[in-house]
Amino acid sequence: MVADMLSGVLNERRATALTYDAALDVIQVSVSSAHGVAATKRVAAAALLLDASGFLVGVDVGAEGPSRIVVMLGPHEAVASVQPARVEILEASGDLLEVHVTNAKASCRANEANPYA
Repeated sequence: MVADMLSGVLNERRATALTYDAALDVIQVSVSSAHGVAATKRVAAAALLLDASGFLVGVDVGAEGPSRIVVMLGPHEAVASVQPARVEILEASGDLLEVHVTNAKASCRANEANPYA
């Protein structure tokens, strides 16, 4: 199953917040904060981890690369499908701060209350 693919030793982070900006159609998944540190933004390959109802459970950033980071909102067991995506990430001093999922309504149930947030 999909949860089995995610098990093992992963560089996993727990999401601290999830917000949806309807005007921009962007989900922002917050991971950590770095006050007073210059942050950089870049686009990265990712996989959206979705439950059986289409809600976002997590984001696997750099899914195939050595710098892979999995950001989880919910438990691995809730993941029922994986959808490839391009996301924007915000980093500071090598630490992942935020993941931005663009075109969010087409990717997942972005405009509804997420049960994992």
